[in-house]
Amino acid sequence: MANYRRFTQDPVVLDHLYALIDTQPEFIQASLAVINAKYQTITNYVQEELGLTTREIQSLRQLYLTEN
Repeated sequence: MANYRRFTQDPVVLDHLYALIDTQPEFIQASLAVINAKYQTITNYVQEELGLTTREIQSLRQLYLTEN
């Protein structure tokens, strides 16, 4: 938060910024539930809503996912 305070001291703005970087597990779970209900899969979501192609999705998987 110190980085944000360089730009503003407004507590309302700082609270909003903190909310953006402080992701709660419940928020992630709720988001995934909505995505799964509407699109059935994350892949369908990113293709339909974000416009990513299958090739782009594969590239992102190679960059960011690892095998266990």
